[in-house]
Parts: sequence; C-alpha cells; structure tokens
Amino acid sequence: MAPFAVAGTMTRLLTMDEIEAHLTMADCLAALERMFEELGHGRAITDSREDVLTPVPSPAEDAVPPVYHGLKSMGGSIPALGVGAIRINSDVIHWPYRDDARVREKLPLAPGGRYTGLVLLFSTDTGEPLAIFPDGVVQSFRVGGTSALGAKVLARDDARTLGLLGAGWQARAHLLAHDACQSLDRVRVYAPTPASREAFVDEMADRVDPDLEAVDTPEAAVRDADILQSVTNSLAPVFELDWLEPGMHVGVIHDREAPAGLFDPSAYDAFVQSWSTVVQFEERGNQLVEREIPTKNVNNYVVEAAEPVPRFSDRSTTREPLCDWSLVPGLGDVMVDDSLGRTTDDGITVFYNRGMGVQFAAVGKALFDVAEREGLGHDIPTELLTQTYHP
Repeated sequence: MAPFAVAGTMTRLLTMDEIEAHLTMADCLAALERMFEELGHGRAITDSREDVLTPVPSPAEDAVPPVYHGLKSMGGSIPALGVGAIRINSDVIHWPYRDDARVREKLPLAPGGRYTGLVLLFSTDTGEPLAIFPDGVVQSFRVGGTSALGAKVLARDDARTLGLLGAGWQARAHLLAHDACQSLDRVRVYAPTPASREAFVDEMADRVDPDLEAVDTPEAAVRDADILQSVTNSLAPVFELDWLEPGMHVGVIHDREAPAGLFDPSAYDAFVQSWSTVVQFEERGNQLVEREIPTKNVNNYVVEAAEPVPRFSDRSTTREPLCDWSLVPGLGDVMVDDSLGRTTDDGITVFYNRGMGVQFAAVGKALFDVAEREGLGHDIPTELLTQTYHP
C-alpha cells in the first residue's frame, strides 16, 4: 500500500451504505498488518483515548439511570502510509442489566434513531483532510481484524475450531476476520439469549466457510476449541480459567469479560497485547522529558453528578494495573520478533486486544483507496474545511 499522494483539492464524504457495500475485511486486514509492522519498528504512533462524561438530565424514556453523554476521541499516524486519523464519538450511554449481567450500552438518540461517530482522515504530507466518514463499519472491522491477526500470529498452525462468545455486531466482524485469517472448519457460538445466537448462525452461515453451531452454554463453546474468542459487552467474566486447554489461543477485547486471573503473563506460553510501547514527551519546566507508555491509557473526565458512573467491575474500583504492562509485548513487537510469540504446540497463548486510535488511520487509508478506485463518496471543496488564519 503506497503512501498518499496529493490528488486535488477535494475531501471525500463517505456514507455508511458505501462503506458497507465496498469495504472488505481483506482490505482492512492488509492495512492493519502493515500498521502493526510499522508499530513494531517504532515507525507509527497512537495516542491515548479521552472520554469526557457529563450527566444527561432528561434521558430517553427507555434509558436506565444514570445516563451520561460521552465525548470520546482517539487517533494516530502512520507516516509510511502518509495518513493520520482522529475518531470522535458523541454518545449517550447507560448501564442496563441484560440477562442478569450489567452491560454498557449506547442509546441511538440522534434524529432518526441513530448513533454519532465520525472519523477524520488527514494527509501527513500536507495536513489537509482527505476523508470524513461514519465510524461504525470501520470500528467493528478494525477490532475484529486485530483479534484475528493476533490469532494468526499466536494460534497453532493447525487451529481449526473457533469458540466464539458473543453474537452482536462486533462478533460478526470477528467471525469474518477469523475466517479470513484461519483455515477454520467449525465455529461454536454462545450468547446468553438463545434467539440472538440462533439468529447469528442463520445470518452468518452463508458468509463464512466453516460450519456454525449455536450452543447452550459458554463452556460448550470453549470445550475442545483451538481458538477462544470472547467479544462481548459484559461487565462480568463470561468464561472460567479452568476451561482453557493445552494448545489453545485465547482472545479478549476488554478486561471485564475475562476472569481476573487471565492477566498473568507468566502463566502462558505467550501473553501479548495490541499496544506496542509508545514514547511520549511531557513538559517539565523548560525541558521535554521522555517517558514510555507501555499500554493503553483511557483518560476519563467526569462531571460530578448525583449518580456516579457505574464501575465496570469490582476490580476496576481499585485502579490497580491488571499486570506489569511493561513486560507485555505488543502485537507489532511479535510480528517483527517471532521469539516473543508461541514457542510450543501445547502452550496457551493470550491476546488482549485493546483499541488504538492508529487503527482508524490504517483502515481509513484502506477505505480511502477503495473510494478513490471506485469513485465513491461526495466531494467537498477542501478549502471549506481549511483556513488561511494561523490556528
């Protein structure tokens, strides 16, 4: 994938329909793999995520208090591809109970029962905006694609059975990505609601090669699986450590869905996170001081309200690290040094996939290339989005 070259004075505005119809998982996997290699070599960078939470005084009728507005931003740059991106979400959030478990949900309160999430893609050569598009498909593809790349690098070469915990929109992207990266024969799917897991199997059966089976318990999905992929919005663990078997690869997308004991890097053949070490500089007096940030930072800024933001889990109230992240390699590190990955066929490997802003630059560049090639989008004069004033 070549770096961006200035092509004109238009910025592309892309629609969700265009993205769904034309962006493929293969496009995203190629871009993400290049991104992780660049991260592994220290040639790409991502930033921390910022969440600004303010209480919503008059929530929707079906909202479960407390309800907050969340303004989230994250971004990153890939010089080799000539792009940087910022992802911005404006969400209304509540924490209801589903099937006796507390979950974090966004409410579709924008006009027409819609959500608000945007990605702005920029040229790192000129600074100009290249494209603006909704984040929905890109969001799910960048997470699913990253989990599948983690399995590609860490799972056994003969892995054929996937146990999938979750049947939502993220699970759909994960199944597509794993199907593209692994030679799967069988996928067992569990979700707490029987209708959800059955509908998932019916919908996805014609979209992937392996046989799909909805199962009645999470343990049934995990048993004898070569790859366990958990992709839920649960705020409590959805599987147990004693279900894991020799040779298995385990993928999770947030710490709440996993048992706390999973986060012991010394217990596994390989324990890998998505983040490589990021070098940051902070101003102290008249000097810039370098410091390493070995893991994802989520900075939450919350306006005090009568009802506090629900804690994600009992252990999150302690604010203690799950493990010493400075000892945990990133996926990009493993891609450029395979000695950090799996070493034995009977060892267990774990991949903790935590989202990064730079993923939106990678997948955004892939989408931009597709749009250029196929003539997608609506052109906006770039001069409407730039200025002659020094900002």
